[in-house]
Amino acid sequence: MLHAAKKTCNEQLEIGVEFVLRRDNIDELAKTIRWAASSGADFIIVTQLFPYHKFLVSQTTYDANLDISISIFHEHARRAEKEGIDIRRYYDVFMKYEKSADEKKIIASVESLVADAIRQGISLNLQKLFATDHVWVDKMEKVFARARSAGTETGIKLRLPEIIPKSARRCEFVEEGSIFVSWDGNVHPCYFLWHHYRCYINGIEKIVKPRVFGNLSARGILDIWNDPHFVSFRQNVLRYDYPFCFNCDFALCDYVEGGNFEQDCYINTEPCGVCLWCMDVFQCLK
Repeated sequence: MLHAAKKTCNEQLEIGVEFVLRRDNIDELAKTIRWAASSGADFIIVTQLFPYHKFLVSQTTYDANLDISISIFHEHARRAEKEGIDIRRYYDVFMKYEKSADEKKIIASVESLVADAIRQGISLNLQKLFATDHVWVDKMEKVFARARSAGTETGIKLRLPEIIPKSARRCEFVEEGSIFVSWDGNVHPCYFLWHHYRCYINGIEKIVKPRVFGNLSARGILDIWNDPHFVSFRQNVLRYDYPFCFNCDFALCDYVEGGNFEQDCYINTEPCGVCLWCMDVFQCLK
């Protein structure tokens, strides 16, 4: 039916498929890409799962750390291995009252890791870093390699998400001048902030409220777009000066978990610290 509409109405119409990654469907990805191509789809978008329910958290396939955090962790882990030290034993030894010489070296290596991260302004969550499932990350990389091969073989345009969130953030919604208009005419800045919902991001429960800058029944779209409050919001977003909340090691943060968000710990009024669209984890509607 879509092909008939394309032929009749608009040859420029592109037909695509979106695939949402879950732990129970990743082995179907390459097959789905080939099916989409054989069905005449022009493109396929693959996105990570955005859990709206707690029971879906276990189905997410992306890592809970930033790429730069994992990079500095691996750097110090390799350095320690050359000295015969396994820093992954840190949580087994750091609370011991009496420590062996090797255990003291483990503690010193991790303290050096943390100090190095602080000097570079890198956000770390040690507990999540040590809990990283490297076997799973390797499996996902192999799944994506098979997906890329299927895309190349079939010629379909393929867009894959990140397995590990990128620390270099880019909000395509704001940078490309997008707005979202909901069913009632309200104007919102992005997909993340267009409705009221509860979600779970790397184990953090978050209540998200819509950010509304006007309604089309009362004001024109250009008037809303040029409103000083909306302009200021977009300018502040593009500074990218907000925390990586899901990668933070400060537990029970009311700024993140509370439903009445007013500001984050950087005193920003834009709730972007928990957004994973700008880290290329979520691809939907981008």
